[in-house]
Amino acid sequence: MASLSTRTCLWCGEQFSPTSRRGPSKKFCKAQHRMAYWRGLVAVAAEFLAAGTITTDELRAAYGRARAVKLGRTKALYSTVRAANSRSARHGADE
Repeated sequence: MASLSTRTCLWCGEQFSPTSRRGPSKKFCKAQHRMAYWRGLVAVAAEFLAAGTITTDELRAAYGRARAVKLGRTKALYSTVRAANSRSARHGADE
């Protein structure tokens, strides 16, 4: 179990000791891991858009919610994607 002074990197899963800086708590052990995480989210969103799983309007709405809620930025997009997947699954079952 990680102590209060260590965190687990969201990208690689390794334990790290965040620097004592102001601002939001660090979620990644390296800047490269933070950038890879966000690039991955962009790639997934692009795949969902291309597949028609989500629409540009849904993506725009998720972006607006993410900007409004400072913490949990990825939760808004994740919720939109999950809702779109549920709709797609229901529509696919109707055929």
